Amino acid sequence: MASRAQRPANIKTGRKTAFPSGETWEPPPLAECEEKTVLVEPDSTNRIIMRRVLHNSQLVAYAITHATLVGPDKWEEVSSVDTNHGYVHLHSGPNHTRATGFEAINAQFDVQSSFNDSYDRVYDNYERFKGKQ
Repeated sequence: MASRAQRPANIKTGRKTAFPSGETWEPPPLAECEEKTVLVEPDSTNRIIMRRVLHNSQLVAYAITHATLVGPDKWEEVSSVDTNHGYVHLHSGPNHTRATGFEAINAQFDVQSSFNDSYDRVYDNYERFKGKQ
């Protein structure tokens, strides 16, 4: 487990994110894992990208992202759910400026058991976004 002080800053922005404090489970080093990505295109201008990280065939981390087409071959992230920083949480807004729905990851089981609900959150956000387009 790693304390909040030991966790890295946000990879995209370099800023420390205001995550709850406390001990959480940490996945094995990425070098020891296998990464798999699945792309789902519910329509021609939106996609959902599922990045799964496996260790000994067990899901140990993931990111599920909804992106929309904003120009020729240019995609912009709308929302995502990931397991970084020891919490399952939803990102929205430009550059992940808002993170909500913190659920602590205390064991590998928490990662596995949260995956389907996380996909549903991202897909629900896609449906709301599509309704506004």
